[in-house]
Amino acid sequence: MSFSSTVKKELEKHISTARHCKIAEITAILSASGRILQSEKGAFLYIQTENEAVSRKCFTL
Repeated sequence: MSFSSTVKKELEKHISTARHCKIAEITAILSASGRILQSEKGAFLYIQTENEAVSRKCFTL
């Protein structure tokens, strides 16, 4: 397992209670892995990642 995968797994387990920390984490994930797509049905947030820990963290936040 790579160093970055190990760090991501550790960060997944830590859930901050502070709202500003949660906002910072989700902003970082969206900045690295997210896109906003627009269609005639509206705007959609698309997150693509190869790491399951990052996916789980998005739903937890």
